[in-house]
Amino acid sequence: ILKNKIFYTPDNDKDLQIHPTFLPKKISHSIEKVFFDISKNFEKITLESDKIYFLYASDKNQINNLNLFSKSPGDTAVIFIGELPTIINISYDEFDFTKKINTKLQRYNITGCVNFYYVKANIDKIKINSSSCEDGINVVSSNIEFNNIEINGAISDGIDMDFSKVKIKNITSSGSDGDCVDLSFGNYIFKNIKVKDCYDKGVSIGENSTVFLGNVEISQSNIGIAIKDSSFAEIKSINIDTDNNTCLSLYNKKPEFSDGKLFYENIDKKCLENSQFSNKSIIKKAKINEKN
Repeated sequence: ILKNKIFYTPDNDKDLQIHPTFLPKKISHSIEKVFFDISKNFEKITLESDKIYFLYASDKNQINNLNLFSKSPGDTAVIFIGELPTIINISYDEFDFTKKINTKLQRYNITGCVNFYYVKANIDKIKINSSSCEDGINVVSSNIEFNNIEINGAISDGIDMDFSKVKIKNITSSGSDGDCVDLSFGNYIFKNIKVKDCYDKGVSIGENSTVFLGNVEISQSNIGIAIKDSSFAEIKSINIDTDNNTCLSLYNKKPEFSDGKLFYENIDKKCLENSQFSNKSIIKKAKINEKN
C-alpha cells in the first residue's frame, strides 16, 4: 500500500489504493465513491449515507470556506488527498449526533469523519462539531500546518495522526470518549494545546513519535499525557492540570519499542507527584526552546 500511491480522480479506471485504506474497483454496492474538486467553488458539501467523498484540488487558488454537513453520522466520510491550496476554514457538522460509530466504513479502515491522506497543505481553521466516527480527524502520511483546530464531542478519538509531520498553533479538543489527541509514528509540534473531558487520555504519544508541546492546559481526563513506545516529548509548560486521575504517564506498551522519554521546562510539583513513570523511562528538567 505504501509503495503504490494512486490518487483516484473521476477520469481514472484503476483500483483506489491510499494508505491505510484499500477500496477495490468492485467496491461493495452499498458504498459509493464521490469525487469533488474543491477548486470549483464547493462551499457546502452535504454528505449522504454510504458514500465516501474524495476531495482534491485542481488548482492552487485559496479556498475560503468549506462546510461539510453529514446527513448520516457514522456512515459517511470525507478524505482529502494530494497537495491542496491554502484553506481558510473547514467545518464539519452532523445533523443528528447519535454516537453511532461508522461500522460500514471500518471494513475499509476509514476511521475519521474528516481524513487527510498524503496531503500537503496549510489550513487556517478546522472545526469538528461532534463526530460519530472512530476519529473526528484522521491524518495519515501528511505534511500539514494548522493555525486553529477545534473538536467537540467525538465518539472515540478527537484527532488521530500517524506517519505525519504536522504543526499546530492552537488546538482545543474536548468531550472525547477515547483520546482527545492521539499521535504515532511522526513529528508533531503544538504551540498551544487545551484538552478537556477526555475519557481515556488527553494526549497520547506513541510509536516512535517526536512531539513538542508548548503551553498545555489539561483537565478532567483519565491520563493527562501518555508518552510511550520509544516516543520523545518536550513540554515547555503545563499551565493547568485539574481533575485528572494521572497527570503524566511514561511507559512501554509494545515489545518492539522502548519506554517513553520526556524533557520538560515548567511542570508543577503537583503534576509530577500525580504521575506514573516506568523504571526505564527517562524524565529530565531542561531548558526547552520554542519550535518553528
